[in-house]
Amino acid sequence: MRLLKLENLVIAIYLLILAGTFVLLDQLRVPEKRGMPILLGVISMAFYLLSFRVWYRMAPSSSRIFLAIHADVIALLFVPQLAVIGLISPVPMLFSAIFFAQRERGKGLAEWLATNRFTRAPQVSAALLGKLGTSIPWLCCANSFSLRNGQLVPYIFWYGLMDGMTTINGRPAKVRHPVIAFSFSQQDVGERFMDILEGMELDKLGWFQRLRPSKQSGCPYLVDRVSDGSFVVAWGNDHTVSVVKGRSEMLRRLLEDATVCSTNSEPGIPTGATQV
Repeated sequence: MRLLKLENLVIAIYLLILAGTFVLLDQLRVPEKRGMPILLGVISMAFYLLSFRVWYRMAPSSSRIFLAIHADVIALLFVPQLAVIGLISPVPMLFSAIFFAQRERGKGLAEWLATNRFTRAPQVSAALLGKLGTSIPWLCCANSFSLRNGQLVPYIFWYGLMDGMTTINGRPAKVRHPVIAFSFSQQDVGERFMDILEGMELDKLGWFQRLRPSKQSGCPYLVDRVSDGSFVVAWGNDHTVSVVKGRSEMLRRLLEDATVCSTNSEPGIPTGATQV
């Protein structure tokens, strides 16, 4: 049922409205002086509505609000006395959407972590931090996956920025890529769970699979068993709520499918003397 997702429905409905506007203006023989503002107004909303998938993933709350505003503006275009408002609205609405999306993106993850009761992570071992990369300024917090069988699987969620290089105008330049990671106790998750994720690692992609950016972003760049008893998996993904929720849900489903049966009398995350 992925075709029925909100972002897909928005694009389909907008294209139907656009086509319907062409047909309606032609069949009713609306004078050009009256019909042109309606047509231009509907077309001017194409950028936001056709790229709604990106807006929705980047800022789900504000994108819903602006979707409702765009729907109201389209309705205004067909009211003669208010059509001018609908005609001049799309540009300021676009700039407003950019502003609120950036604002939500900056605060969204922190608010989501607080809402879902993530707590301060315990001290971790130097081995785990070394595996993740000591050069990355990590932020981390702790939570647990609740499985259908009643088992709780504790984990630490990590997010930070990794240094990298790119080329701008033919010159090398430093960039910082967002990365996220999850770490568990090996005893809590079991062999099958770890084997599945190890098979998904980026290095195991075929040459043709590497040509697809979506395939690469969906594969972890790091999957490893740490000497302190931890298991860690990391992706090069943005710090957005939709991405983190997607990765969390995927890991929870894998834990369910792996039918984890912990041998620990007190499940928990391996700790150490390093404070992050």
